[in-house]
Amino acid sequence: MGTRTTASYVGYLAERDTLARSAKTALLVGTILALLNHYQAILAWVVPTHEALQIGLTYLVPFSVASFGQIAAKRQRDLGAARACRCPDCPVHASATTAG
Repeated sequence: MGTRTTASYVGYLAERDTLARSAKTALLVGTILALLNHYQAILAWVVPTHEALQIGLTYLVPFSVASFGQIAAKRQRDLGAARACRCPDCPVHASATTAG
């Protein structure tokens, strides 16, 4: 994965709709998983440090999965549009037609 590809992944991740959708997914799925896995500590209002870290990871995983799925879909969409472009020497699409 080259620098240009890494930059495009970061660019897709930084898009407002990507972050918002991933955060909503993480909030919903993470809350359900956290309650299923740590309900006793949460209901008792006693969450040890190691369990708090586990709960944090419980939210991080669905955020990461949702983000990756959106990035992959957006990248596929943009690469398809770039390949369909017939612009001669188009600077916007030139890098996308040679990318993975």
